[in-house]
Amino acid sequence: MHRPIDPRVTELNSILDTHPVGACLSSLGRRIYFPKGIVRQSLQAKDSRINATAGVAYSTIHTNHNTGTKEPLILSQIQKSMPEYSPSNIVSYAPTTGNPQLRTLWQNHLIEKNPSLNTTYTTLPIVTVGLTHALELTMKLFVDPGTPVLIPTPFWENYALMATCVHEAQLLSYPIFTSNTPSNKATDIGFNIRGLHDQLNKLVEQGAKKCVMLLNFPHNPTGYSLKQQEAHALVHMLHEVAKHDLRLVCVIDDAYYGILYEQDAMRESLFSSLVGLHPNIIAVKLDGATKEYYSWGLRLGFITIGISPNTDHSTTSKGNSTTTGASKSHSTSHHKSATLSDQLDALQEKIAGLIRTSVSNSPQHSQSMLLRSLQNPKLSQELSQHHALLYARYRCTKDTITTLVSRFPNSGLDPLPANSGYFVAFKHTGNDGNAPEILRTALLETYSIGVVALGDIIRFTFASVEIEDIPDALERLFILSTELNHSSPTAWSSPTA
Repeated sequence: MHRPIDPRVTELNSILDTHPVGACLSSLGRRIYFPKGIVRQSLQAKDSRINATAGVAYSTIHTNHNTGTKEPLILSQIQKSMPEYSPSNIVSYAPTTGNPQLRTLWQNHLIEKNPSLNTTYTTLPIVTVGLTHALELTMKLFVDPGTPVLIPTPFWENYALMATCVHEAQLLSYPIFTSNTPSNKATDIGFNIRGLHDQLNKLVEQGAKKCVMLLNFPHNPTGYSLKQQEAHALVHMLHEVAKHDLRLVCVIDDAYYGILYEQDAMRESLFSSLVGLHPNIIAVKLDGATKEYYSWGLRLGFITIGISPNTDHSTTSKGNSTTTGASKSHSTSHHKSATLSDQLDALQEKIAGLIRTSVSNSPQHSQSMLLRSLQNPKLSQELSQHHALLYARYRCTKDTITTLVSRFPNSGLDPLPANSGYFVAFKHTGNDGNAPEILRTALLETYSIGVVALGDIIRFTFASVEIEDIPDALERLFILSTELNHSSPTAWSSPTA
């Protein structure tokens, strides 16, 4: 038995259908809404004299300073572990889209680090349970079975797992770097804009109307960030492609945002340049406290969506929210006067519905801790100290690799460009596709050194290694790879070689 469509679904879709973003929604994205149920009603009653809405057990705490404060019941050991926080800031439910103060503060953080970002065109950041959850929400909102999802290779394995296994998308790829020729001069290689352009042109020629594309800088696993001139060329290319009626959902994975080591790396997020660029470009920023604020286990991420007013872009002025036309796929006579603000609110409500159906809300205690950290007047000083440590490890890693490439010319390890993030990576240039995995296993078993093998790539996380251990670990990697390259062909077939 089919449940009747809630009137709010029709209303939200009619608002979004006045913009190309409406045609980008998945079937689930079109069905989802945030119900006027327990959460909404609890929010409305939060200041009532007697609140019998949410499923939370409260008690009134009396002190000498007030007549009584209602706080959630809490176990003593939990309270003792966080003595500076009230029970409400530890165990109570957070709003579905996150603590409003934290969301505003995170947006201020985005503006501070991205001066060119026009937040008139963006949603307020929405809190998620880590960046992986933010990516999953994006997939749910925009990806159907068969939807083209375009990712440069190599990539974080969770992209493919989520896109293909969970959402049955059509996974498309292109090499992230311009040169596949083995070379010891990683500085001669750059981001493969042409490869991306070729894939997008194929979709245009095939008559595709939507593509979800993922871009991740600093990149995992290579540790590469766009250079300024590359970023400008990329944005120009995407703008031109968007004119061909191909709607681009540009997902910017900023997990390692801001961790830069070279002066020519682009300082601002690519998101800033894509927001407001063209109505056919829907920019989605995924970021969080995980890497930026060294809070891996707190599981706090954010999703922010940016769109352009649906007008002739050449005449659009800042703050102009007038919209014209409707999605060709889902045209409607309703809400012809929907403003950009209406469209952004509708997107936020869709995301709130997706959160409600999965995790319901993000952990309150994590949000409380991040909020206090962002308000810490010594935050910049702490971040600078951490960055200095990572930079020293990066510099040691790069210098060591330069030396080892010269010493071991037949190692079969081709260092890829790196200027940021947590990693460096090597492409194994041998003919045996299993070589990186065999090398990884042999390195672990022989020297008790762990690295990651991803296809023909070896990833080394210098951020995790004490600086005095970096030269030794890398040297043993090069020695073992050279030995295996010069051994019998069967050596590459045995993990215990």
